[in-house]
Amino acid sequence: LEALDMAYFNAERSGDGDAAERLFAEAEALAERLDSAMAWWNFTRMATTRGARVGHYPSRIANVQRAYQVGKAAKQADAGLRRAGEMFWVDFDHSQIADQRAAMEAGWRLAFITPFGTGASVAHLCVDLGMLDQAREIHDSMRPLLAHDLHHQTWLCVQSQMAHIAVGLGELEDALILETVLAPFRDLIANMWFTGVGSVARYLGEVRLLDGDVAGAIDQFEYACERNRTAGAVGWLARSSLDLAGALRIRSGDGDAQRADRLIAEADDIATRHQLPLVAHRAARMSSGA
Repeated sequence: LEALDMAYFNAERSGDGDAAERLFAEAEALAERLDSAMAWWNFTRMATTRGARVGHYPSRIANVQRAYQVGKAAKQADAGLRRAGEMFWVDFDHSQIADQRAAMEAGWRLAFITPFGTGASVAHLCVDLGMLDQAREIHDSMRPLLAHDLHHQTWLCVQSQMAHIAVGLGELEDALILETVLAPFRDLIANMWFTGVGSVARYLGEVRLLDGDVAGAIDQFEYACERNRTAGAVGWLARSSLDLAGALRIRSGDGDAQRADRLIAEADDIATRHQLPLVAHRAARMSSGA
């Protein structure tokens, strides 16, 4: 199954849709036959990538939910350990901010053990939580992986997160390197394991804004909102909407302030309906002018 996973990923990256579909079918049949936690654990990575590419969202969600529940029961039986160290965004998105910070305080050390996937997720969350010292340590430890052409199913998601981290730390040189790497994948949703980090265009927009290109940032953020809305990635739609609102406020053109206010209100509504405390906190700060 691991071999099929890797072959599928390479077929997706090379644009060989026929080979990707054949490999996906083989892997699905194998996962069904094995019906084990690890089998579904591996298969879900392919399911998320395929779902983003062909728009198979009901199928994707069903596969992800099944794999997540089975895999979590097998790999994280200790609820305390899971809360402290599990890196799946679905666990953290719905937690109170203080709990998210506590989890990162307990879990950020894991980033130095498995830097490529766990490290990127931890540092990403640390940036969003304002834990910049921890994010800096992880970023520095991961710099050898910057724009690394590693053929792995989490590659696109990790590079997107590394761009977000570089922007959050003000590392323009690193951000520009990652922008070059990510630009060909602008149309895609970046998935990792059972979840993802939304449209790649969002991270391209963040780099443009750090580089002082407000018009370019607005273009990327608008596209990220469109892609996230189409994909049903509501949490990432909310984040991209706030990104766009911030860029519109910087531009300060005719109607930009009113549009920014509408975007913030939409993001806040999503955060309320889907219980996303960190997004709600950011929306509230922007509403108050902070």
